[in-house]
Amino acid sequence: MELQGFKSFADKTEITFQDGITVIVGPNGCGKSNVAEAVKWVLGDQRPSAMRGKSMTDVIFKGTEARRSLSYAEVNLYFDNKNRIFPIESDDVVLGRKIDRSGVGEYFINKQKCRLKDVITLLHDTGIGREGYSIVGQGRVAQIIQAKPIDRRSIFEEAAGIANFKAQKDETERKLDRANESLARVKDILHELELRLEPLAKQARATEKYNALYQELKDAEINYFIYRYENNKSVVDAITEKLQKIILDTVKFEQEYQENETNYEKYKDIIAKIDEEISVLNAELLKLNVGLATAEGESKLYAERALSVSNEIKRLEQEEEIKKEELDGKSKELVDKVTEKEVKTGSLEKLEAELKDVTEKYNAVTEKLSDDERAREISQRNLVLTAEELGNIKANLGKYIAERDMSAKRLEFLKGTLKDKKAALDEEYVANSVLEGNITVAKNKIASLDMTLNEANNAYFDNVETLKSFNEDKNKFTNRITALETKHMLAVQAKESYDSFGRAIQLLMSDMKVNPELKRRSQGLVAEIIRTPEGMEVAMDVAFGNGLRNIVTNDEEDAKYIIDFLKRKGYGQVTFQPINVIRGRKPDADQMRVLKEHGVIGFAADLIEYESRFEGVIRGMLGNTLVVNNLDTAIGISKMYRYTFKIVTLDGDFIAAHGAITGGSRKPDVANILAKDREIAEIKANLDKARRDFDNIVQMCNEAEREKVLAEKTIKDTEAEISALKIQLSVTEEKFNKSKEIIQSAESEIKAQADEIQSLSDIVRDTEEKLKLADKMESDIKAQRENADAENAQSKSVTDENKKLQAALNDKLMSVRLDVTKTKTDIDQIDLDISRLKKECQSISNLLLDISASLTTNRASLKQIEDAGKRKAISEDDRRKIEDIERKLNAFKATKASTNEEISVIDGKRDTLNKTINDLKEKRFKEENRLEQTNNEIKYLHEHIWEEYELTYQTALEFKNEEFEIKDAQQNISRLKKSINALGDVNPHAIEEYKEVSERFESETAQCEDIEKGKADLIKIIEDLTTEMTTRFTDAFNEINENFKETFTALFGGGRAKLEIVENPNGNPLESGIEIYAQPPGKRMLNISSYSGGEQTLIAIAILFAIIKMRPMPFCVLDEIDTALDDANAGLLAKYLKHFSERTQFIIISHRKPTMEIADNIFGVSMEERGVSTLLSVNLSEALKYATKEN
Repeated sequence: MELQGFKSFADKTEITFQDGITVIVGPNGCGKSNVAEAVKWVLGDQRPSAMRGKSMTDVIFKGTEARRSLSYAEVNLYFDNKNRIFPIESDDVVLGRKIDRSGVGEYFINKQKCRLKDVITLLHDTGIGREGYSIVGQGRVAQIIQAKPIDRRSIFEEAAGIANFKAQKDETERKLDRANESLARVKDILHELELRLEPLAKQARATEKYNALYQELKDAEINYFIYRYENNKSVVDAITEKLQKIILDTVKFEQEYQENETNYEKYKDIIAKIDEEISVLNAELLKLNVGLATAEGESKLYAERALSVSNEIKRLEQEEEIKKEELDGKSKELVDKVTEKEVKTGSLEKLEAELKDVTEKYNAVTEKLSDDERAREISQRNLVLTAEELGNIKANLGKYIAERDMSAKRLEFLKGTLKDKKAALDEEYVANSVLEGNITVAKNKIASLDMTLNEANNAYFDNVETLKSFNEDKNKFTNRITALETKHMLAVQAKESYDSFGRAIQLLMSDMKVNPELKRRSQGLVAEIIRTPEGMEVAMDVAFGNGLRNIVTNDEEDAKYIIDFLKRKGYGQVTFQPINVIRGRKPDADQMRVLKEHGVIGFAADLIEYESRFEGVIRGMLGNTLVVNNLDTAIGISKMYRYTFKIVTLDGDFIAAHGAITGGSRKPDVANILAKDREIAEIKANLDKARRDFDNIVQMCNEAEREKVLAEKTIKDTEAEISALKIQLSVTEEKFNKSKEIIQSAESEIKAQADEIQSLSDIVRDTEEKLKLADKMESDIKAQRENADAENAQSKSVTDENKKLQAALNDKLMSVRLDVTKTKTDIDQIDLDISRLKKECQSISNLLLDISASLTTNRASLKQIEDAGKRKAISEDDRRKIEDIERKLNAFKATKASTNEEISVIDGKRDTLNKTINDLKEKRFKEENRLEQTNNEIKYLHEHIWEEYELTYQTALEFKNEEFEIKDAQQNISRLKKSINALGDVNPHAIEEYKEVSERFESETAQCEDIEKGKADLIKIIEDLTTEMTTRFTDAFNEINENFKETFTALFGGGRAKLEIVENPNGNPLESGIEIYAQPPGKRMLNISSYSGGEQTLIAIAILFAIIKMRPMPFCVLDEIDTALDDANAGLLAKYLKHFSERTQFIIISHRKPTMEIADNIFGVSMEERGVSTLLSVNLSEALKYATKEN
């Protein structure tokens, strides 16, 4: 072994271990156990606790007062490998490990850097390992004994030599897990591809169908355009001729209509005059008839009203007589009741006076009887009590005298001892007060520290939760950033690849990136030179149509150059817009008026932004295209301005100048090429914001981590301080409680003694008084008895007379009370009757007044009605006027009827002519519209063919089909468009995408099958390894068990022991625990945890020898395992070690003499320099002498 900087071995130290047994001795704290820990450290132990440290850097030499600390620690173990213990073709094997202050560690095999895994793999099946019995350190025996059965298993697995198989199995299981993960991932990909395949197949079929329908539609529309263009003149001439005939007919019928209109007005004037005369006569007749009817009606009404009033007068007179009689009766009854009340009231006053007198006499007699009775009782009671008290005093007189004498003696003794006890109590009070102050200070400090601890705990857990929340947010932002980066990349790629512009544009723009001359001659796509406001993208996409895909050049030469390039490459056709040729016009003043209409947003060319040099091109392409808010507005504007403008809506609906309307639904996810830049900018803004938010989260996370560490340190320091204070407080409280007990005991004694003194004083005093009063009480009682007898005789005769008087007065009192109550009841009833009669008399008087008033009013009304009826009558003069007016009215009505007949005839002619004229105007309007529509349709067809196919009439002739039939052409075109629209949005790349996805699906399917096959192979390997491990472990365990029985019997001098496998619930023997049972001589078979420390150590040593006997270890390090053994057992252990040292090299750290006596080599570890271990060769006799002193 070679150590440098490892724990207390600051200097480079080499230890050569010879065959047999090497014992390392030294005083406590000199660093002996560091040798065992160094071996364990090199073999890969990762636990700082196994090195007796808090972190692994604690193994580095920390320095002393005289030496500086070192920056690293290094240990190398040199092994003799001639017997090929290790699977390396080398006679020497060196294992090394090194660590520096930063915590960075390195492992070495034969001075070459390696991994920890490589070291562990090398040690497999060698009998050397961290978990086996090759290193048994301080506390290891206790760990083995106290460990759970399943935790002991690793020792036996190491001995059985299955560690390598277990490592292979673990590695294979990890591969299987990775295979399952890969399989799940591939299946997810397959599932995703499978989900895409069917839609892509459907899209591919739709694309193929679309391409065929599109080609057929192109041929049909081009030939329809050619036919209509060539046959347009004959259609226009026929419509013009028909229009001229309609105009002539309209003029003729309008003249005839005007003549009838004149005659109609003439007769209407005659009718108006007749109506005026009839109206005047009717008014006069109405006035006369109203007067006549009014006079007759009023006369009849007055007669009826007079009769009604007369009847009412008679009824009121009769009612008045009845009420007067009733009032007289009620008044008489009221006088009788008042008189009766006065008599009853006088009787009541006499009775109440008599009642008062009797009551006073009765109360006086009753009170006198009570006073006499009470006086006799008190006198008798006092006499009895005095006699009893005197009797008690006499009976206890001797007792009182004895108590007085004893109490006086006891009183003198207690007064002497009380003073001493009070002085001792005062001293204890002072000591108790000091202790109480110390407790209060300690509790206050603990309370303060508890608050600090709670705050630190809260801060710690708050930061833990905060970190958890921040980490979740980090994951969310990481995912979001990844998604946005991908989305941004795809959007930029889509823009740069010109996916939406067609094959010719894509190829041409790609070549421009590498061809400077080609790029110089192009000013860019129309879509690239304009900037569209947000919300206008759809409208501008429709307004430009395919024009967005046009390329702008400076002149025709540049356009020609690029066209030649396209022809050479065979890329297809592209439309160009030369700046120097195209001169678009701005709207004139009349056209600008449309901007004032409701819903009009503006001319398309004015709503977008572009450089001034492109204005001619943009206005040439958009012309007088208007943008409006919706389709209703578009239709209204088109009709109002007679289809002067091309109009697009914000939703993408379109009305051509000739009246054709295009519109419908647009899929919301269809990308608009004008919105690409905005979309990319929005994605970039969101991405930048997400990155800033992520950086903020990371910063806050780091801050929370720092705060958590600070809180953790505070918790640790505070808990340590609280623990120390609690120990101190516990000691102080114990002293305080003892002091309190002493005080309480002393106080109780003093109080009891004081109470006893007071009690004894009272007893002495009371006894003296009782003795003095006894004689006096006897003479007093005798005199009281004589006086009482005389008073009782005199009082008895007086009491009897008073009782008779009381009975007579009581009877009289009850009789008078009954008469008073009855009289009061009668008076109350009379009062109720009087009140009722007064109310009834008043009600009748009021009713008589009302009747009298009503009679007066009705008599006056009757006289007025009779006088008015006489004045109403109609004269003969008025009757003659009515007859004259009726004759005139009949004459006028006859004249009006004949005139109306003439008007009716004229009306019929007017209606017929008007209908004829309207029909002619409608025909004219239709023909004019037809003429305009024909011209517009040709214009629309020309624009449509240009926009859709980029063909003019001349260039379209090459597609002319001489056999084209115009008859069903429009129906055929409509059918093709419906078929194309029925396909919906078509993915132009669907065919290529379907092919690509299909190929990938086949590739992933093959990969999935390969993984499934590999998975089956891995499962077979795991099964084989499990079988092999089970067999090896079972065989080794059985052999160790038999050896254990022998070694146990030998070490204990008898008894029995055994190892048992604890069955696992899942039945897997490789996951079962190991239980140890032992029965030392003279004891029962028990689990080893029931035995003493020495017995447990000896049992663990028996297991060690059982393992070595089954499979000798190359070496074994034992660190003070004989500490718990007595000399006899330590000697037995030494003999066994000697026996097995022929096959195993033992390195033993011990103080025991028996162990040193069997050593082949002895090394001593000392600290000649404080804090630094030094290795020395030790003389055996000196070692034994040292061991004797230690023991």
